[in-house]
Formats: sequence, structure tokens, C-alpha cells
Amino acid sequence: MNNSKTNRKTLSKRILCLLAIGLVCSFAMSVYASGAKLNTFMEQQQAKVTIQGKVIDSKGEPLIGVSVTVKGTTNGTLTDMDGEYSISTTANATLTFTYVGYKPQSIAIGNQKTINVTMIEDAQMMSEVVVVGFGVQKKENLTGAVASVDVEKALGSKPLTDVTKALQGITPGLTITYNSGNLGAGAKMNIRGVGTIIDGKEAGEPLVLVDGVPTDLTLINPADIANVSVLKDASSASIYGARAAFGVILITTKKGRAEGDKVKFSYSGNMAFSKPSNLVKFVDPVDELPVLMAASQRNTPGSRSESFGMYHDVLLPGIIKWKEKYASSRSFDNKEMIYGEDWEIIDGRAYTYRVWDAHKEMLKDWTPQQTHNLSAQGRLGDNSTFLISLGYVDQSGFMRINTDKLKRYNANLLLYQQLKMH
Repeated sequence: MNNSKTNRKTLSKRILCLLAIGLVCSFAMSVYASGAKLNTFMEQQQAKVTIQGKVIDSKGEPLIGVSVTVKGTTNGTLTDMDGEYSISTTANATLTFTYVGYKPQSIAIGNQKTINVTMIEDAQMMSEVVVVGFGVQKKENLTGAVASVDVEKALGSKPLTDVTKALQGITPGLTITYNSGNLGAGAKMNIRGVGTIIDGKEAGEPLVLVDGVPTDLTLINPADIANVSVLKDASSASIYGARAAFGVILITTKKGRAEGDKVKFSYSGNMAFSKPSNLVKFVDPVDELPVLMAASQRNTPGSRSESFGMYHDVLLPGIIKWKEKYASSRSFDNKEMIYGEDWEIIDGRAYTYRVWDAHKEMLKDWTPQQTHNLSAQGRLGDNSTFLISLGYVDQSGFMRINTDKLKRYNANLLLYQQLKMH
């Protein structure tokens, strides 16, 4: 019995040992197989491939300087003058193509050796263009203080004869004031407040450039303007030097029509009516003359104040008498002056008692103005465009006597050639 039990225990131990050895061998084989697969995977990962291709835009033109990078790494390159690139990476990598103004694209390499890409414009990034220096730039790329004017909102469908009037109140930091009401009078422009004071007066105005040429804004046809930007910080001085110390206003005009072979004609015109507003209210001479006489007595006791050669102490009783007896029978249209009633001569001086409405006497109730613009734009060959524009402005002033007139003719011929690099 004891021998039988001993034999059974020995058999059980042998079976357990065999099972243990089998498990160890199985685990070793599994580790070996996993190692082989890992080595194969690493070999595939480390296998280098060279990818070549060309990057173009929607019109088939090559794009220069497109960034081509391997996703998740710092490995990258740029397209050359022909829009071509070449980059070395692994077969399971993904290439990312990025370019300013275009949507980024990611393409898995797989088994491909050549990858050509057509970039798609990003409408949101291209929607706003700002004039900077001698060219244009996306607003998102700017680092300086630049105000971009919405030309359509500021100029479109408005009866404007002067560009500066359109900029009033719509550009932060730009102050525009007029010292004269004459038609065609220039405006005083200021950016960022007073910069320099000479002889107690403010000095210095911003530099105004139209297509890179210093120009008076009053001579520019608003219908020809495409973009307006205002450079307000010191960075503008790095481009234009001391002339930009008080800021820069940059304007670019419209260019020709690049698409289609037909010439496009455009006409716009409007009629407008202007009327005076916020007029100064004249004081009744019956109330005004006593104040003037009292002020003269305080300044020089015993003196007699006068206006236009008429002594106030004689003029005042005559005006009071005229208002009581004759004012009700006089109309504005009746210009006849009756001696002894409306005026008379006393001691060799002519005294006028009749009271006039100064506003009606000097100013018109309203004045008309008209503007007309005609343009033609099209293409000249594959790379050149043209724009021809004609403008006419006719405006009258408010004064009844010596009325000022403004008639301006604008003519613009612009040829634009797009240079292509091969």
C-alpha cells in the first residue's frame, strides 16, 4: 500500500513538471514570434522612401514656398520656383501641405512615390486685404497698428465729391476737420492726436499715398478706390522714413478685369441735394445794440459804438420805429428801399433801419450736385489687364452772391501686368 501511494505521488510530480516545461516552452515561442514581428515592424518603419511631387493652385499655376512637412515631426521642405518638392520619410507617414491663404491638406503616403497637390483658397483668409507699404497683405498677418477701411461701406452708393469726407468718423484715431466751407477746400487730417506744435499751432499731417505716389485726396475720384488703409504706429516710418512721422494713409486704385476676354463697361451716377444745417442764429438788433453800446462804454467811457459807419445810439431808435410802423408791410421778395422809412441820411451818414433775415439774404435754401463715372476694364493678353475710368463732378455752393462752383474731371488709365516666374 505504501509503495502504491509513493508511486502515485511520483507520477503526479512528473506530470506537473512536464506541464510546467510545456508552459515555459510555449511562452518562449510566443516571445520569439512577437520579437520577430516587432523586428519586421521596425524594419518597415525605418525603411526610407523619397516622395516627389508638384503643388499648384486652382488655376494650374505653381505655388512657390508651400510648406511640406511630415505630420508629427520636424522634417519638412518648401516647394521651389516650379512648385516642385522632394522629401525623404517613411512609407507609413503622412504629409501636410500648408500655404498662406490656402486650406491645409494632409495626405497619407502609403505606396505612393509621387504626390501632386492642388491647393484650395481659403475664402475667409482672403476676404480682407490691407494695403501695407508698397503692396497688400492679409489683415491676420499684420503686427502693426493698421486700420482697414471698408471701402464699399464708406464710399459705395454715396453722393461723395471728396474722399476725405468719406473717412470722417469711420477710422479710429483719424481726425478730419475743415477750416473752410469752400467747395474743394482741403481738410486737416490728424492721426493719434497732436504730434508737433510750432509757434503755438499744431503742425504735421499724415503722408497720403495713392498707388505709392503722394497725392492730394481731394483730387481722387472715390469710384476708382479699391482699398484704404491707415498706418498709425511707428512701424510705418521704417518704410517711408521721416515723412511718415505723423502716420500714413495708403490708397490703392482698382485694377483691370482678369477673367474673361470681353471688355466690361460700368456706369454709375447720382443726383443729390444739399441744404444748410446748424446755422448761427442772429440776435434781434433791438436786443443786440444795447449790449454793444454798454460794452463800448465799459471799454472806453464816453465813446460811441458803431457798425458799418452807423452809430448805434442813432440806429437803435430808428430800428424800433421801423419795426412798429413798416415791418408788417415789407416782404423778403420786395427789395425796394423807401427813403424816410427803410433808411435815411443823418449828419452825412446813411442809416438802414430795415431788418433783414440774414440767412435768406445770403444763403440758398438748397443746392444740387451730380456725379457721373464711366469705366472700362478687360484683359490684354494672358498676363496684362487694363482699366480706363472717367469721372465728372458738378457742385454748387450755398452763397447767393459770388456763388462758388466745383467742376472736376477725373481720368485714369491703369495698365497692370502680372509677372509669372518659371
